[in-house]
Amino acid sequence: VSPIASEKTIFKQKVGETFKLALFFDHGGISNNGSQSGERKSQSLSSVGVGARVYGGQIFTFKLDCAVPKINGNYKVSNRMVTLEADLAF
Repeated sequence: VSPIASEKTIFKQKVGETFKLALFFDHGGISNNGSQSGERKSQSLSSVGVGARVYGGQIFTFKLDCAVPKINGNYKVSNRMVTLEADLAF
């Protein structure tokens, strides 16, 4: 529920159901059981980010995310990645 304009509607749904913000942290890793000389035995990747979502009922969804990966132990905004996704159902 949105504290701002909680009773107003857009796209036949409440504003709080239409617009959402997302904060996230991702982490993943792999390991190589048969690594050869010079290959890493394991690797991992982490990132933090923020996103926005717009839901138009069951007709459309827009997602905009900005993530900053952790590279060499540091999060640098200059390494950020931005993704945009648009889904339409018909």
